[in-house]
Amino acid sequence: PYIDEYGKAQDKLNKLNEELSYIIRKSILQEAIQGKLVPQIAEEGTAQELLEQIKAEKQKLVKDGKLKKSALNDSVIFRGDDNKYYEQVGKSVADISEQIPFDIPETWSWSRGKSIFLPMESEKPKNDFVYIDVDAVNNKKYIIDNPKHITTENAPSRASRKLHENDVLFSMVRPYLKNIALVTDEYKNAIASTGFYVITPCIGIYPQYLYWMMLSSYVVDGLNMFMKGDNSPSINNCHIEEYLYPIPPESEQQRIIAQIGKLFEQLH
Repeated sequence: PYIDEYGKAQDKLNKLNEELSYIIRKSILQEAIQGKLVPQIAEEGTAQELLEQIKAEKQKLVKDGKLKKSALNDSVIFRGDDNKYYEQVGKSVADISEQIPFDIPETWSWSRGKSIFLPMESEKPKNDFVYIDVDAVNNKKYIIDNPKHITTENAPSRASRKLHENDVLFSMVRPYLKNIALVTDEYKNAIASTGFYVITPCIGIYPQYLYWMMLSSYVVDGLNMFMKGDNSPSINNCHIEEYLYPIPPESEQQRIIAQIGKLFEQLH
């Protein structure tokens, strides 16, 4: 009987430790994307300057024929003298204060996904290939760990998302399951399912920051609100592209990544 009691107590403790670790990780990510995890340093510049660089880089890619003109968008989000948030698209300016979910530091900026992501690319398999579908992502460790090796003739019709190293995969089917992963060098030539939104960050947006941000409750729970369908409830591309993301200056992104890594290591 004593052994049974100790066994039950140990099971409860293990479960509590697991739940506590999950809650703490969730809190760390939320603090990180709200600018509360590391101090702001004025000398590091602002996210607005970074967004201007991204805009210039996209214009150059269009000029060089590497990007379609449709990939350019002129959405600029700023805080007015009245402390309200406004979005300017072309000559039109709208008050979007009600859409802003929380306060961020002065040096940060809000941005639509379409402003900081590069457009997705399609690629049809020509030879035997590595296929990444939703089942290939471990949604406890948030890594790719079970890809399929498929011959061209057996290629599913959904196998058409081109990947690059450091892309972030975000499953649009049941996003609450968190089938989210960072594409490592090992899988840069694989092909993903159209069930994923493949996020290719623009210059100056660190893939690891983007990865942690997409795993945050703010993003996952927020995007879940758009789910539709009974059998396989899903969101679509525009939900991810139009969503508002908190962007820190480039150097602060690096410090956030380092701090998350340090804290998560202590939770092991």
